[in-house]
Amino acid sequence: MELVMVHTETGQVTRLTNDLSVGSWNLLDIRKDLMLAACSSPSQPPYLVIGKLPSIEEPVTVKWLRLDAEPEPLPEVIGHQSSFSSKRTFKNAYCNSK
Repeated sequence: MELVMVHTETGQVTRLTNDLSVGSWNLLDIRKDLMLAACSSPSQPPYLVIGKLPSIEEPVTVKWLRLDAEPEPLPEVIGHQSSFSSKRTFKNAYCNSK
């Protein structure tokens, strides 16, 4: 997901995010012309960024500033498949509690 800006008079839609390594952007708050967003991807934990909303006259390039230290990437998840077989058969398998 990305963040976009829509000009309400012209209907022009402009992308505010430009980092392809981020899988998801969530806009948390806007105060005056500052935006607070949370970013995340499958290989990184969420982190916060702040950016200045461009004015109408400015070119639309938002420089996002991280609010925390650079996170360490999560270790690769390596999956494996196991199969089990049993040659034993169970007769009258029920629980008898006394």
